[in-house]
Amino acid sequence: MIADDLRPTLGTYGSTEIHSPHIDALAADSVVFERAYCQVPTCGASRASMLTGLYPTPERFLQYDSFASLEGPPGIPDLPATLQAAGYTTISNGKIYHNRDDNVASFNQICGHGGTGGITESEHFPGVCRWQDGMCCLESLTEPPPQAPAVLRSHNSGRPDHPYDGLPAEVEEEDGEDWDDYTRSRWGCFGCNKPAFRIIETNGDDFRTAGLPDGKMTLKVIKDLRLAHATKTPFFITVGFFRPHLPFDAPRRDWDLYNRSQLPLAEFDQLPDGAPPRSLNFYELPVYKDIPPYSIGNHLPEDLTRTLIHGYYASITYVDRLVGYIMDEVKSLGMYDDTIIMLASDHGYQLNDHGTWCKHSLYEKALRVPLMIKAPGFRPSRVQAMVENLDIYPTLLDLIEVQPPAHLQGESLVPLLRDARAQHKDAVFARYLDGDTVRFPEYAYSEYCSRTCTQIPACRASCATIHPTDRMLYNHTLDPFETASLHADGKHGAVANVMGRVLQQHRRDRERVAEV
Repeated sequence: MIADDLRPTLGTYGSTEIHSPHIDALAADSVVFERAYCQVPTCGASRASMLTGLYPTPERFLQYDSFASLEGPPGIPDLPATLQAAGYTTISNGKIYHNRDDNVASFNQICGHGGTGGITESEHFPGVCRWQDGMCCLESLTEPPPQAPAVLRSHNSGRPDHPYDGLPAEVEEEDGEDWDDYTRSRWGCFGCNKPAFRIIETNGDDFRTAGLPDGKMTLKVIKDLRLAHATKTPFFITVGFFRPHLPFDAPRRDWDLYNRSQLPLAEFDQLPDGAPPRSLNFYELPVYKDIPPYSIGNHLPEDLTRTLIHGYYASITYVDRLVGYIMDEVKSLGMYDDTIIMLASDHGYQLNDHGTWCKHSLYEKALRVPLMIKAPGFRPSRVQAMVENLDIYPTLLDLIEVQPPAHLQGESLVPLLRDARAQHKDAVFARYLDGDTVRFPEYAYSEYCSRTCTQIPACRASCATIHPTDRMLYNHTLDPFETASLHADGKHGAVANVMGRVLQQHRRDRERVAEV
């Protein structure tokens, strides 16, 4: 299960305000990783990295619409392809790859929400798309569906430089329901000037209400589980929740759980002392309706800030309830003790932290993610070691005793499942556009390229050299909210130099991909 834009705002991670009982119950039976990090704080690139097992570079996995099949080295198998070769039926439900026409041969079946762009546009090609519970399902593809070449030609290397510009498209969903705003961005209509949040009246139906596509997907997942149980075949069923991504559309019952005035605001809402302004961005949230522009030192009004935070919390609680439905089904089928269950997120999220919103930065709130794994034969525990989303691929293979492909750059977490104190990694890495970061247990160090960039050709040139002063260093033990960068104070040069050398070596290592 992969949630979109979910930071560790969950009861199991210490949040006292959130209502997440079902995820917390799963966590109580799982190995929970306290310090898990994504590799890219944007949707498509993060998922491409996670599913291929490769670190991002300035030339691959750069943007929200990254294609693993186009940007990854040719011939490498992704996670579902490796599982498929091992005899597993692989099913993509909802948002797994950002683009559902990415690596289509890796899945036996790919199901997206009707009218949400990407592969689901095959509803307009008779005989290609089979509808299930309001979802468009394509089966046993060996290449992208007929419309995909045009989509691939519009991929980011050929798009305008603004990351949310693209090709216009106007298509209505089969049942008349509006598209999900976010996935419409695949066709150049990000946000579409629609509300950033809505209270949805469901009349008690969590599954089939317009504006709540994750409900439809949950019904499909339940059907998949029943079929897997009946056929007794090995399965890899993925659950790609769109929420809590914008727009924050959630049922009224979930909004009503919270007192808006009592929800916590960001602990620190300014640009850190000594940090370069380019470390923040402000471009995602304002594409939604009635969101005024904001910038460094120019915040959104407090009432709007509180409403957005309220919507984010309500969206998490809705996802939590859907997780509960799925776990209830797994248990009722008698599969709970025999199934590997994982819950993760593609990246973290900023709720006015450092004065900005969404992700797209190298700060802790944008990079840290929830990660929990329940696997047969392993006891619940809490792991303090730093881990990466990149480690998920080799971990799942290790658990089912499948030989990992040679190209993988992550490391199995199975030793940590056995012993929470086991040695894992001394450092973890992430990058976004023109910046790279490395984290040690105590410190976080970031460097930025010589110039800002948003697309592969520009970043290839810009990142050939590093900016001499646009760097950040934070002591997370003494300054957990990253209020002041230590890089410019002249007292922490030794730490910065060590971390800089580690980052430099990482840049070399990530370019080397072993042949399959």
